[in-house]
Amino acid sequence: MSNSKNNQASLRIMKEIKEIMDKETDGIFKIHVNEENLFDIHFTFIGKEKEYLNGLYHGRMILPKDYPMRPPDFWMISENGRFQTQTKICMSNTSFHPDQWSPSWGIRTAILGLISLFYEESDGAVGSIAANKNVRKRHAIYSPVYECKKCKSSLYKLWYGQEMDEEKKNYIKKLTSKNEKVSTTQQTNDIRSSECTLTLLIIFGFVAAILGVLQYTFGVLNN
Repeated sequence: MSNSKNNQASLRIMKEIKEIMDKETDGIFKIHVNEENLFDIHFTFIGKEKEYLNGLYHGRMILPKDYPMRPPDFWMISENGRFQTQTKICMSNTSFHPDQWSPSWGIRTAILGLISLFYEESDGAVGSIAANKNVRKRHAIYSPVYECKKCKSSLYKLWYGQEMDEEKKNYIKKLTSKNEKVSTTQQTNDIRSSECTLTLLIIFGFVAAILGVLQYTFGVLNN
């Protein structure tokens, strides 16, 4: 690609980034700008609905070098229970469906599209998962202490503009660890319960088979 087109894309991206930061996106999401690579944008949004409420979620948006002529791609970085991490997400405004992309759209529109999809269930879509509510709530509780290794962002600091105090951070980590143990115990109990149910069904089936044979035998002898 020529430098002129690359420069045009960079100018467009810088303009959009400035607009996003000026508007602060109405408290919906915030972005982390990589000054060395404007085409690699990290963003964080806060959960507004359901089991995601008040959780902080961190993702990555990669723009093509000929942006906005071609669509971006999205990945979620932090655990969330809705999308797989480090896996490209299938959306109508990404490279999975380039024919549905419009150059009139922008970074803000695309990120808002992902956030909207986040609250919907789409089983079978590339990058989607269907974790249960307890898992999603656990991710929401732990999310403020998450730090992105790539952009070095602390989600709490990125969102609230200050560091989380150590006492609160340690409390969240202990609470999450406790929840994980409870979840593991519950899974173990569920497995044991299923095994007991299966064993009982086998026993009942075996007893029913024996009774059937005895009934048939007595019937033959009586005749």
